[in-house]
Formats: sequence, C-alpha cells, structure tokens
Amino acid sequence: CQPESELVRGMELAAKNGLILVDTKYELGYDSDGNLTNDGRFDSSNVLFADGRIRMYDKIRRVPGMRHIDYGLGALSRSAFDGVPEEGPVDLLVIYQNLLARDELAGLEVFERFYEIGSPAGLADTRRYFEEKESQK
Repeated sequence: CQPESELVRGMELAAKNGLILVDTKYELGYDSDGNLTNDGRFDSSNVLFADGRIRMYDKIRRVPGMRHIDYGLGALSRSAFDGVPEEGPVDLLVIYQNLLARDELAGLEVFERFYEIGSPAGLADTRRYFEEKESQK
C-alpha cells in the first residue's frame, strides 16, 4: 500500500468520525546511556509529558522537564477550532494550548528517532539514515 493512499484512507476515516487530521506527535530519543529522551538533542524540546499526559506544550517558553518534541500526525475534532478566527492562518500552538487549558490534549509517546530536514544538520542526518538503510539491503 502506498503512503499517499494510507493518508487518504486515514483522512476519510477521520472525517467519517468528525475528526480533522493535523501534523503532530510527541517523541523521545535516546541519550548516551540508552535512556529515552529528546532533551533538545535532535531539536528543541517543547513538550512536558508526564504520567502519560501532556502537561505543557510551548515552542517559545521552554521550562525544565521539557524532554519531548512534537512531530507526526494528530487528530482533532471540529470543536478544537472553536473560537479560532476563520480567516487567516493559525499556528497549531494556539489550538494545542487552548486544548491543554481545557484538559483535552492527549499525546502518544513514540520510541523511534525522528528526522527533520529543516536545517543543514538535520538534512545531513536524514541523508545518512537513508544511505545506511539502503546499504543494508
């Protein structure tokens, strides 16, 4: 199955259930001792995740204890956008912080490293990852 068809299938399934898919997950990496952590290693940590729940999400105001980072896919109900202006773009940060304030934001820990391509260093890491995968075939 092609990734594009899986995305379309996911979007259709979400729509049938009154959900809207957006681009976010919460992830950890591994430290040098093999402990699971992002801790700003792969990108700036912006999520405080404790006891299986998101306690704080902020891309600007970082606090000690933020060891996770957002990436991937999220699903939101239409009500998540209540009070958001209809015209113009809105950062998901605003929506997520509103949901968090209402105790309606959930997260899923993912135990695999993410790869970003928004910086030269991130792009180089991603290229190395794919080159290593290709050489293992």
